[in-house]
Amino acid sequence: MLGVKLAVQISGEVEFMELRKSPFSYFLDSMTKDDTLIIGGGGLFKDYFYNFWHNILKFKNIKNFKIILFGLGVCDHKNKKKSTILDESLINEIMEKSELKYIREPFKKYDDNMLYTHCPSMLYIYENYQNFFVKTEKKLLYVSHKDLIGKNKDNEIKKFLKDYCLLNNFSYSEVDNIVRGNMKASDLMKFYINSEIVVTTRLHGYIIARTLGKRVVAISNDNKIEGFAKSIDDVKPLDCCKINKEILSNAIDSSTNFSQEKIEECIKEIKLKGEMIKNFILQAE
Repeated sequence: MLGVKLAVQISGEVEFMELRKSPFSYFLDSMTKDDTLIIGGGGLFKDYFYNFWHNILKFKNIKNFKIILFGLGVCDHKNKKKSTILDESLINEIMEKSELKYIREPFKKYDDNMLYTHCPSMLYIYENYQNFFVKTEKKLLYVSHKDLIGKNKDNEIKKFLKDYCLLNNFSYSEVDNIVRGNMKASDLMKFYINSEIVVTTRLHGYIIARTLGKRVVAISNDNKIEGFAKSIDDVKPLDCCKINKEILSNAIDSSTNFSQEKIEECIKEIKLKGEMIKNFILQAE
């Protein structure tokens, strides 16, 4: 959300697509044909968000506000018998009723007007934390997502990493990227800033670390992690189900920093999409 606002440079109200009895109803009912709803989020084409999309489209038909998609993707979990993606007919309706459509890899293009984009959060991280690129210590950070990879696999990876740190004189730390209590986002970012290597099973652990130019080992049980790697022309992430101590150790040893040139290319592209959205909104007024 912060990345989207920074890219578009137009202030507005914010609503989160979080669990509630009646998604968005009051907010959407207050909109008019002169308003624009910018929707962003890496996993919003997941079946979990069906009720949100149903409500958005219902009120779009009544209120005729404009819809812009910026940085949308899908949580497409691997090793699932049933797809976690929204029904294709609903996705087609979303696309048909959206004025601008900037989506993220590996989501397929439904029409020629859809364009790929990097995650807008990269812009916020770059603008606010770029001065910290060189401040690293001999630390390894594990960014955990046990709900995605399973508790047993998560514990196995932690053990591998702690053994690696002992053998290679690294200090070990871990986060799950969730800000709790009195913690601030800047407190979370310190873990990344002060680490030399980041190993992550979370997409945004990968995004944050690469935007900071860090050495990264991405471990995937969700196709959007491969999608991000493809979008930035990075090495292929490790397959969560095929990982062992040797594979992980070799991946850490061979990991390299992300070039400033590649980071700036990503930022330039996000700013361009933001500028296109801004111009669309201003011209419609």
